[in-house]
Amino acid sequence: MFTRRRVVLFLFLILILQLALRIPFLAEPLERDEGGYGYMGQRILAGEVPYRDAFDHKPPAVYFIYAFIVKCFGNTVAAVRGFTAFYALFTTLAVFGTGYLIFGAGGGLLSALLYALYSGTPMIQGSSANTETFMALPMCLALFCFILGGRKGDKRWMLAAGVLSGLAFMMKQVAALNFLALLFFSFKKMDNSEGKGWMDKYPILPLSIGFLVFPLIFIAYFWLNRALADFIKCAFLINRTYLAASPSPVFFIDPRYGLDSIFKIMASDNGPLWVLSIFAAILFLFGKKGKDRLLLVIWGILSFVGMASGSLFFGHYYIQLVPALCLLSAGMLLNWKEIKTPAVRVLAAAALLLLLCINLISLYPFYFFYTPNQISIQQYRTSDFVVSRVVANELAKLMRPGDRVFVWSAQPEIYFYLGQKAPSRYFYYIYWMKDPRPFGEFIPDAMLRGLMEESPRFIVRGNYSPPAPRLADWIMKNYNLRDELSGWKIGKMGWLIGERKR
Repeated sequence: MFTRRRVVLFLFLILILQLALRIPFLAEPLERDEGGYGYMGQRILAGEVPYRDAFDHKPPAVYFIYAFIVKCFGNTVAAVRGFTAFYALFTTLAVFGTGYLIFGAGGGLLSALLYALYSGTPMIQGSSANTETFMALPMCLALFCFILGGRKGDKRWMLAAGVLSGLAFMMKQVAALNFLALLFFSFKKMDNSEGKGWMDKYPILPLSIGFLVFPLIFIAYFWLNRALADFIKCAFLINRTYLAASPSPVFFIDPRYGLDSIFKIMASDNGPLWVLSIFAAILFLFGKKGKDRLLLVIWGILSFVGMASGSLFFGHYYIQLVPALCLLSAGMLLNWKEIKTPAVRVLAAAALLLLLCINLISLYPFYFFYTPNQISIQQYRTSDFVVSRVVANELAKLMRPGDRVFVWSAQPEIYFYLGQKAPSRYFYYIYWMKDPRPFGEFIPDAMLRGLMEESPRFIVRGNYSPPAPRLADWIMKNYNLRDELSGWKIGKMGWLIGERKR
């Protein structure tokens, strides 16, 4: 039924559909994390070293991806969004390949179609250039290589699975959980390993060695740049402070970030995937078993654990789970007749139809009605990222060559838009950073020292940062209110642009 030519044609059409669905999001303003990654990428291109010269708490691979984007395409929203849209196509191909191995050509195409439809939906911020978006590709490729290597009995595929898992880990730490699924299934001998050496018989060896490649590369990079301690502290140790400042990780209880959040995502974006995946997990665990199917279920469960591990259920966290949901859903649709009880089958079909209708009603305005600014406001429930771009555009008109700016808020995207270097290594300040102990210094004091040394012409006050009295006093003494943004009220925690007193 599926000739090679037909498979290629259908896959091409799926990729075209995916690109078309991403068009409404191509001009959406950058959000806070994206602005921070972009800023770090700019600093790398300027010869600086992450963590040592500019603080952030994410693994380093995403900064180098942004450095590549800025170097090749510029520091614009179009560059970031366009690159991310094309990057996601390769993740769709990886999902297709994995589905093809487990379920055949039809399963591969169905998995790819579901991923094209659901990977970029707005409430999971699927078109964002976040760590999860970039992590998904090596994570899925690792699963593909692992399954193929197990079938071929070839250590090279296992080595590749380990290398890709290590790369995903260097994009976001939770990818280690997906690697654990591969590690668990690697204790068994490979299918075609008779008469071969240990490296060929037991995939755990090349898999583990491969996983270390990218972490060791980054360790060497930071060690050579005298920033290894900064790397370990910022990318791993300080995250304990971030998690401790978050709400309770008991996600089934906390109504703000827990199970309620999952239901909202189901209702707005991808409800059918959840229903189908739950049925598939039950079927593959207790009914139609198979090693690859069991691996997919465990991989999916650990993807869920990774998504939930941060205790804050931000929309983009769900991106990690979408490949597993699409693969499991495709498997369930192909095995729909395995639901033996007619009443259960009817109820499941009714639930799928109801959720699909709710999703379509929810998604329609994003694709056919909302402007890019309205998309941002609806996705993040704040206008801050829209205002950040307005502020950057206003400053670009006011600034002369050599002028500098200081952003007193958690809006690093302003620095990115303007191509400006922050006065200190702390280019944003947010509530979980109030405790000076893990940082070794009180961040507002460090920002104030840099501000006093450089005395930039402009200062931007946003509405998302904790109080800093000494910093506020110095700014009030040395800066005048330059401009209020049209349509935006200036209040106690409002936006303003200040200009240095003459």
